Order: sequence, then C-alpha cells, then structure tokens
Amino acid sequence: MKLGHILIGGIVVLYVFVFYVNYMFPPPDIVLQDFELDAYFLITHEGSNPGAPVVLVEFIDYQCPFCLQMHGDIKKLLERYGANINYVVRHLPSKERPFSLRSAEAVECAKDEGKFFSYHNKLLEEGVSSLDDLYTYGEELGFGEEFRLCMQSRIKLQIIENHVKEASSHNVKGTPTFFLNGQKLQGGQKYATFVALTEAVLDEME
Repeated sequence: MKLGHILIGGIVVLYVFVFYVNYMFPPPDIVLQDFELDAYFLITHEGSNPGAPVVLVEFIDYQCPFCLQMHGDIKKLLERYGANINYVVRHLPSKERPFSLRSAEAVECAKDEGKFFSYHNKLLEEGVSSLDDLYTYGEELGFGEEFRLCMQSRIKLQIIENHVKEASSHNVKGTPTFFLNGQKLQGGQKYATFVALTEAVLDEME
C-alpha cells in the first residue's frame, strides 16, 4: 500500500515538474511563432559579414540598459556562427538619455576609422557617462584628430536621422528591436531564441 502511494506520489511530482519546465521554457516552435516578417531587413551589403545567410539587424541605443544586457548574448551568437551571420546596427537614440545621440554619432565616426565594431563593443561593455568617455575610447583605439573633427562637425547626424525614420516606417518603437532574417523580435530576448532562429535559417539552406 505504501509502495503504491509512493509510486503515485512520484508520478504526480514528475508530471508537475514536466509541466513547469514546458511552461517556463517552451520549445522553439512555440517561442518562434507569430513573429512579424519584414524582408526589408534582409540586408546584404553592409554589416559585420555582408552576404552571410543569416542577417541580424539591431535597433540600438548605447545607453539603453536592455541593449547593454543583451550585448553579451549577441557577441556570443556572432562568435558561434562566424561568417554565417551578418550583424547590422541601426541607431535609435533616446531623447531622454543624455549621451545616446552623441554615442551613435561617435560609432559612425569610428566607422571612418575602420573600427566600427571595436568602438561599438567598447561603448556597450564600458558604458558612457560623459562626452569625454567618447573621446577617451577613441584615443584608446588609436583614433586621431579626424575622429575629433568628425564629432565636432556633427556630420553623422544625417545617418542617425535616416535610421530613426527607418525605425518609424517599420513600426520600431523602442530598443532593442531585432530583425533576424526579417523576423521581428522586440525587447530583450533569450539567447536560445536567437540560436533557434539562426539554426532554422541554416537548416533551410542544406
């Protein structure tokens, strides 16, 4: 009798555990359903690996706490898939954060130095608490007077404005917002979601 009660109790516990796991960690086919598809963001001519089969576009604000939190997972994803994934940055600076716009301009100025992603990573990993930080990071990466002149000229503002317009026309309202091969993921995401989507794209190619 006692053995029967123990077996029944064990089955109940196992059932509850399986239900909890499935509820808290749904499989990829549940996670991935109902995403928007926007072929506009299948960008092949720019980014970290132009022409790669997987395109990850991120609308970013360098002072957005969720963008900073997601950076580690994005970096890990890029390292995992290498030349198979192309990471493209789109700027969506917040008017409420004091150095968001200037940070976006600084990253674009860093692009002229051939160190867009080095500078991008530095901002996300070390943070920006003053305008001086932007110049200091440039000096650490070996930027000279051209970077300073670029920042002072505000010549990159048009690029930022174009990205903001692009966000508006595609119903992007906050950061981070991602498009992975045209599938929209808004807000913070699990690393597993990016992996599942990436694997799905690569599987289709085989």
